[in-house]
Amino acid sequence: MMIKSIKQLENLKANYKNLLFDKTENSHRKQIICDDKFAIVTRFNFLSFRADPNLTYRDELGVIIRDKQTIEDLFNSGINLIS
Repeated sequence: MMIKSIKQLENLKANYKNLLFDKTENSHRKQIICDDKFAIVTRFNFLSFRADPNLTYRDELGVIIRDKQTIEDLFNSGINLIS
């Protein structure tokens, strides 16, 4: 499932030159940033969530941020993780 998701992200990256995705070894953070419009920061595992109704509930928390300076700060901190 995760390999299929990664291939889909790679296809999106081929079509959208400004799309960047990367995996880091030193962070559990997941973040999505859309220009200076919004950012989502969460621990939710987008690529491995199976949505199995038989699994027990586990609380996951994420936030949407719309403050332009905070979005820029998140972007820069994320770039530093992969640089």
